Amino acid sequence: MLVVNDWINRYLKAYPQMNVEADFTHRLVDVVQENFDLAIRVGLIQEEHLITRKLGEIHYGLFASPYYLTIHGQPIHPSQLNQYSLLEFTAFQLNSEWLFNKGSETLTVALKARLKINNYFALKEAALQHLGIVRLPYLLAQPLLDTHALQVILPEWQIPSTPVHAILPSNRWLTPKVKSFLACSPLR
Repeated sequence: MLVVNDWINRYLKAYPQMNVEADFTHRLVDVVQENFDLAIRVGLIQEEHLITRKLGEIHYGLFASPYYLTIHGQPIHPSQLNQYSLLEFTAFQLNSEWLFNKGSETLTVALKARLKINNYFALKEAALQHLGIVRLPYLLAQPLLDTHALQVILPEWQIPSTPVHAILPSNRWLTPKVKSFLACSPLR
């Protein structure tokens, strides 16, 4: 939703004569049967029969408010995260864990989250209310980093990014409207 919101706004500004009807859902849509021009899928594509176009990736980081860190301190290694209040996004995850990479080292941390929510905006607000450490897309966190409302935690550890794909109907050519929409991707 984060990426698509920004994307729709960019598109409508670039093409003021165009209209967009968006359906934000967690279900997998059938673009042909449901007559969608395209669908945006965040995450890995499991269905091999789909016509897809990779649009980019969403990059993540760990963040907390400076106030939270002043009161509770800051972890120096991902293995210490469960000693802190964790805020977890739950919409697409099958299990509660965060994966980290540093050079050739890979580490998985099983989470004991204090708060689990399926909405990044709600998680961002919880972090701004000093409730704990959160994993957020940089797209959402960057303005808060710029104003020092949030701080990066464990910056030397990389969190795997999530691919974003356009799912296209298999029974027709791309219309100029769809081509111009894809060209406005904020992930490029």
